[in-house]
Order: sequence, then C-alpha cells, then structure tokens
Amino acid sequence: MLAAVRGAVIGKTIKSRTYYKPFFNASLTLLRNYDVVYIENSKVACTKIKKVLLTLDNWPLTADQILEKEVHIHNKERTGLIGPENLTWRGLSRVVSGEEFFKFGFVRNPYDRTLSAYSDKIYQPQKDPTKRNYVPLAQRIKANFVGGNPREINLDRNPVSFAEFVEFISQQKRYDMDRHWLDQHLTMWHPYVNFDFVGKLENFSNDFAYVLERIKAPAKLIEEASKKANATKRPRKKYYDQELARKVHDTFRKDFELYGYEGDSWTQF
Repeated sequence: MLAAVRGAVIGKTIKSRTYYKPFFNASLTLLRNYDVVYIENSKVACTKIKKVLLTLDNWPLTADQILEKEVHIHNKERTGLIGPENLTWRGLSRVVSGEEFFKFGFVRNPYDRTLSAYSDKIYQPQKDPTKRNYVPLAQRIKANFVGGNPREINLDRNPVSFAEFVEFISQQKRYDMDRHWLDQHLTMWHPYVNFDFVGKLENFSNDFAYVLERIKAPAKLIEEASKKANATKRPRKKYYDQELARKVHDTFRKDFELYGYEGDSWTQF
C-alpha cells in the first residue's frame, strides 16, 4: 500500500509540473529486458538516446528501420517502449527507486541548453517551415516587447532576439514553460528518482558508452551509439553578456547547483 501511495504522489506531482499533458508518459522510458530506466531531458540528446534504446529493445533492427519518421521516437504508441502510463502506481514507485533498475539521465550546461532551445524552437521556426508549430509562441514572445496582435507580427522582418527570449522565460511560471527549457531538475523528476548515473552532454561519448556497457548492450551498438551527440557548439560569448547570463543563472539556479555548472561558465568560450 505504501508503494502505491508513493507512486501516486510521484505521478501526480510530475504531471502537475507542466501544462504539456504528454510530458509525463514521454519523460520516462523503461526497458524491461535490460532493467533500465531513462529519464528524458529535452535538448540534451534525448532523441539520440531514445533511438538507441529502441534499437537495443529490437536488436538487431535499428530505430530507423522501425520508425516511419524520426519524430515518432517520442511517441510510445509508435515505438512500443514502456512509459509510466503502462505502470501501476506501485510499479512506478518500484521503477524510480528500486535497486534492480539502472536509472540514468543526462544534463547540460544551462547556458547552452537555453541557447539551444532558442535556436531550435524560437529562431529556427521563423525560418524553417518544418518547425512552424512554434511560430505562434515566437509571435507571442515578440508581442510582449513590441505590442500589437501577435498573429500580425512578421517574424521574418522582426524576429525574436535571444535577449527577448531570455527575458520572456525569466518571467514565466514553471507550469507555463515549454519542456525544452523547463528546469532540468524538474524535467528529470527530481527528487523522486534514485539515479544510478547522471551523464553530461559535454562528455557524451564516454558517459553514454558507460551507460551501455553497464546494461550489457551489444558491443557493435555501443561503438555506434557512443559517438558524439548532435549538439551544435555556439560560442557563448557571442550571445551572452553579463546581464543575460545573470538572468539565465537566476532562472535556472538550482540546475547550476545540482549538476555542478559554474555561474561564470558563459565566459569560457
């Protein structure tokens, strides 16, 4: 009974962290055959990691052979991977705290993650027709600074700047944040998951190879999967100044503290 109650508390708390309803089921992936649990962190190689886990679950088929489109990797109805909605509350409690499961996740320097979220979800949709679903949000952000009807804002002529994006998210309530910039510790179910390993995107090749070795993945898959994640290197000093860095640090202070990132790391390259 206690496990079921704890699982219910965990599940309801995680669901209450964001307006985005699919977040709960998408953010935890369980592979029963390997007793491994992955907690997703958006903008931290989550697509690559999920594709590797899907390949592992269907070895020797690859994720690309299984999926029609890459975007389907985040849809458990398409992949057949197990999420929290496939578990009872008692089962969820066991999965996040049981010693029999290897539980892992990945984090990223908050300065880089914030910049990546801006580039991919706010700036690129202004230029890339395949990402147009974020255009209304970009228009709404811009309207906060220039006024007027968001739908009438032409982002090609008047795009959202990085400074405007940072100011916008620094004023957001956590519940209203898009999952791609929601605090990493909230995305990763802190403090409910008893992690066995938290890797860093900055050391992805070595850290992910360690994860796959721990769960006894095939050597060929380890060699292929532990290649560097597709994380575009953007010089922080090109985008940040002291005031923008302060806003990001203040907004995501707990992530800096929990995961060992320095507040002045925006000056490092």
